[in-house]
Amino acid sequence: HQHIEKYLGIINNPEKSQEEREKYMQEWFDEDEKLFIGLKMTKDIMKKCLHESTFSFRYGMTELVNTLLEEKLKCFVVSAGIKTAIIESLHVLGGQKKLANWNEALVLCATDEGFDKNDVLVSFNEPRATLGNKDILFTPDRFPEVKKFSNAIVLGDNVEDLKAVGSVHLDTTITIGYDNYSSARTSGLIASKYDICLLYTSPSPRDATLSRMPSSA
Repeated sequence: HQHIEKYLGIINNPEKSQEEREKYMQEWFDEDEKLFIGLKMTKDIMKKCLHESTFSFRYGMTELVNTLLEEKLKCFVVSAGIKTAIIESLHVLGGQKKLANWNEALVLCATDEGFDKNDVLVSFNEPRATLGNKDILFTPDRFPEVKKFSNAIVLGDNVEDLKAVGSVHLDTTITIGYDNYSSARTSGLIASKYDICLLYTSPSPRDATLSRMPSSA
């Protein structure tokens, strides 16, 4: 959480140059990797933490997955986060919402982790992505099915997310940016880069317990 507070404001600051943002993005992810590896966390502990946590998805996640399944569409989740944790989070969602077949709709594109013989996290494998180079994860070589797609809706919560589809040829894209923090700096930058910018304007009672925008923007 401290890293998010420290670095995200820098990355979304329009007064910072691209070179400065890239430097801080790499620093952020290097520090996060050291932190996670230093915890000596096993897969089982990671899963246990997620199942016992109170995290939640945005409102509408269930409806999104159901619509994708009905229309036989794919949603590619391009993330610089911990792949094992994201997959387990989606398993939790599937169990809570009876979406056992969520993996038919959601395709995860993320950096693989390395675990030792005791299932302890010891490394992050190449290609290692930060917020600024997610396009190395989402490529036609890694996901050949994207070659047949020509249109896409791109969702993101910072300007660097727009680069995630940079390695894929698309005729048409609609971009939707979520401003999770609603600061003057981030709102201006996201609004200027995305086709649509959703602001955090209507808090719900549960928002008071969460550090990031959960819902009704």
